[in-house]
Amino acid sequence: VQTVVGIESPQAAVYGYRMYFLVAPLAFVIGETFRGADLFRLSKQTMLIGIFMAVLVFLQYKSPVGHPINKLLEEAPNSFVYGNLARATGTFSFTAGHLYFSACLLILTMGAWLLPPRKHPLKGWLFITASVATLVNVLLDGNRSMFVLSGEALAACLVHKIITPRTKMISWHEFKPEILLATGGIIYVTFFSSACENMLL
Repeated sequence: VQTVVGIESPQAAVYGYRMYFLVAPLAFVIGETFRGADLFRLSKQTMLIGIFMAVLVFLQYKSPVGHPINKLLEEAPNSFVYGNLARATGTFSFTAGHLYFSACLLILTMGAWLLPPRKHPLKGWLFITASVATLVNVLLDGNRSMFVLSGEALAACLVHKIITPRTKMISWHEFKPEILLATGGIIYVTFFSSACENMLL
């Protein structure tokens, strides 16, 4: 994309491409070293963190843009807004941190919903609470890129269903990730209507 739209600063372009080359090999390292137990532990820890993150994000959503809870580095006010709302940063120093954390949290939560209850990283009401917290993080992020990332997460779930052999009849359990996203959409337009309206501006 950078190459197509044009590059104003070659130095910045080289630095940007350098970052891509540093990060890209991690996907192959993870593929070779991660095991089921590692992914289970990562999902559990991320979903637990997501609960506390959701509380902070909700407070940021309810607070004015100039409120201390919405300040970025160096005590500067959050200049990344949509409408009259500040984009969520959570515990991060910049909005991109929360964006990618929420995207990761979403795919882990949707993946957990594909599993039978006995294999969920969290159990019972704690799992339900973490799922609701995931929706709060995603819906109140305030970045339009979240819609794209959510679409990618949904596409990943659909691909999983296509390539996974079926040994039984289709049941509603197979559509739990889609139900989760649909529930999030209903919550978004019902309880967070101001965020929805500002995102559409």
